[in-house]
Amino acid sequence: MINKIQNIKRPIELRNLKVLLVFWTIIGLTLVVLFLSNHVRLELPYKILIIAIAFTIRGLFILFIWKRKEFDKKFKTNNSILIFFLGILGMWFFILDKKVKNLEEKPEAVSS
Repeated sequence: MINKIQNIKRPIELRNLKVLLVFWTIIGLTLVVLFLSNHVRLELPYKILIIAIAFTIRGLFILFIWKRKEFDKKFKTNNSILIFFLGILGMWFFILDKKVKNLEEKPEAVSS
């Protein structure tokens, strides 16, 4: 019973990360365009909030990577570093990786 629940939950988590990444990319690109066109000038608390949200999203992706048993330690370490230093671009590289796509196509049972 527990394995069936985990099988149902796994693709949903990955799908949620993809949706979160799409929204964060749209928001990030919008902010970059607005900053470059000098239409928006944010005060310090708002800048801190944006940075905090960015690191929270990075943390969610890294947590997703490290709690998976299917990935080996080298894959986890490489992708964690990639996401931490490249941000949105690193998250897109992770989502488009073959191992992650295989995870979404056929979820395997996790033994407790």
